[in-house]
Amino acid sequence: MAKLKIDIRESIELNNNKYDSFNTYTIESINEISKRITTVPVHEQEIAYVSGSIGRGAFITSDVRYMRFTNMGNSVDPVADVLLTFKNTNDAEFAVKIPNGGSFLYQGISGSGVAGTLAASGSALSGSQLFITGSTTSDDVFGSLSTITAKSSGSSCDIEYFIASN
Repeated sequence: MAKLKIDIRESIELNNNKYDSFNTYTIESINEISKRITTVPVHEQEIAYVSGSIGRGAFITSDVRYMRFTNMGNSVDPVADVLLTFKNTNDAEFAVKIPNGGSFLYQGISGSGVAGTLAASGSALSGSQLFITGSTTSDDVFGSLSTITAKSSGSSCDIEYFIASN
């Protein structure tokens, strides 16, 4: 088993003052990674599947510790965004827009992976609003991540994903 070291660095100078930040996070017991670049079309396409059991192309829910998605762009439409939708086992979803060159990170929890990590409501791409009633820290509000889909806002573009599991 290996350690996955994640470094996040921001560097900016405003009015001759530097406001730099550097954070390191280490995830223990990683023994499997998947790194892939794939073309995202203008219609929604499943790019990753998370399940409680072994299956073709599935990542195991309790084992996933870290996921990174980066919009690699394309030469035809350099401003195309990637719309990522994360769906949980309760059929609720949320979406994020990743600009060209941008990344989105999703981390699992030690001991349970991506089980119980996603609270959402309705269909993210249909414009419904997210409202959670009651305590947002209650485990019954959070479903397990099950599916990740992607689509391009312009012409097809590439996305790189990196998924680490134990």
